[in-house]
Amino acid sequence: MKTYNTSYVKTHLSQILDEVKLGKEIVICHYKKPIARLVPIENTKRSRKFGALKEIYQFDDSFFDNPIEEELSSWG
Repeated sequence: MKTYNTSYVKTHLSQILDEVKLGKEIVICHYKKPIARLVPIENTKRSRKFGALKEIYQFDDSFFDNPIEEELSSWG
């Protein structure tokens, strides 16, 4: 875990954030006293499962037919 003082962080924030993106933890000190820790955020992106809602939403075959002119004109 790397440690940086606040004045260094002010001038090199983008470089420090690049380190955090790579998974490193950074401690920020003020007058040699640790005051904060930067850690990467866990991957919150959920994987999507194809067909996960097939039990909830069901469409009859006419849903996939070509829309009629009246419906298309109402879409603007």
